[in-house]
Amino acid sequence: MSLQFSDERAEQRISADKGMFIQYKVVEIDGKPRVHASTLFDYSCSGLKVVCYEPLPIGQILQLTIGLKGKPDSYDLTGQIKWCLEVDEIPTYHAGICFLDNASSDFKSWLEVCAA
Repeated sequence: MSLQFSDERAEQRISADKGMFIQYKVVEIDGKPRVHASTLFDYSCSGLKVVCYEPLPIGQILQLTIGLKGKPDSYDLTGQIKWCLEVDEIPTYHAGICFLDNASSDFKSWLEVCAA
């Protein structure tokens, strides 16, 4: 069975190369934050799709550190989980993260990378 959802990103998606990742903290059931890392599937100026091995809670706001292959800098951005789907029995999940409005210098740099 395949679940379908609408593509709500207005910008063109850019396929992520191998070696592109994000790191983020999630508060675990014991109340302690734990750092997670996920592989980027694709990205745009307004959000990302990630591959992860634990479900991400829809609506959760995350502080993200994004590393792009071939770029010396990482980008510290804020995003919100919009959807999360289990895609196989391993289990592997795909999750959509929408960037929140951000006036930071990292967000401005991110926009430049996406526009290039």
